[in-house]
Amino acid sequence: MTRTVATLFILLLLRSTALAVPVTLVLDSANDPALPPCFRRCDSPYLKTPPHAPTRAGLEDIRCSGSSQFTALSLDALVAALPPDPVIIDLREESHGFLDGAAVSWFARRNAANAGRRLSQIGAEERERLAHLARTGIAVATEVKATDTEGDIGESSMLTLTSAQAQTEPQLLAAKGLRSLRLPVTDHMAPAGTVVDAFLSFYRDLPLDTWLHFHSNAGQARTTMFMVMTDMLVNATLVSAEDIVMRQELLGGLNLFAPVPTGWKQPLALKRADFLRRFYEYAADNPRGRPQLWSEWLAQRER
Repeated sequence: MTRTVATLFILLLLRSTALAVPVTLVLDSANDPALPPCFRRCDSPYLKTPPHAPTRAGLEDIRCSGSSQFTALSLDALVAALPPDPVIIDLREESHGFLDGAAVSWFARRNAANAGRRLSQIGAEERERLAHLARTGIAVATEVKATDTEGDIGESSMLTLTSAQAQTEPQLLAAKGLRSLRLPVTDHMAPAGTVVDAFLSFYRDLPLDTWLHFHSNAGQARTTMFMVMTDMLVNATLVSAEDIVMRQELLGGLNLFAPVPTGWKQPLALKRADFLRRFYEYAADNPRGRPQLWSEWLAQRER
């Protein structure tokens, strides 16, 4: 099966959806038992120390970690590296799942195939796609080695995956007895207001000792963003926004306040940084997400 045929098949699956866009099945990670890349915990030492070392005040109180997408086998290593009974928070908006344990997803230009779609639509489509692949027992996928300047697939190769067992992420986590939450965030962007409110509604009612593990595809921008937000919810009254962002970078994430070179990512990065600066103000007014939700705080500020 060529990539064109695979793309046409996915379009047929989406024929009843007004927002159909061409997508390509890609291999995110082979089923390796090692910890997923970019794994870090907020209670870990800094990986490096710059001339200005940000304070560690309050880091022990955050109780969260982050990584790239895990596989079925690396999930076991991940759970072993976390405190008991963690909550796994999936930040991926793009459709994804597991074929015989390997992590796969459906990629479109700039990884934005599901932008603007409801989570219920995304989940239903994932289940349908994965069920079809389980019935066929085999899948032709693309291994992306590089993307081009416009965020589309650049250098790549084709490979065949077995798919006797095809699972969504909630199915895999439930089979392991793990709690989970999905917060769909478009890659490279700040989260929608409804997603921020959903996170806050979930977070503020958790017992203080609950451990949260965030993941996205690469474990960088979206994962770092939510680890920064969690840090802010706990420590905005004690630590500057700049120190919070820097220390999350030093733990293994990205510096989300750093300038971005010109290109299509630049305006998105600027908006994301603006969102985080405003969220810092929200968190200072609403420690641990109380008393107001993000949307309520914004509405009050805009009166």
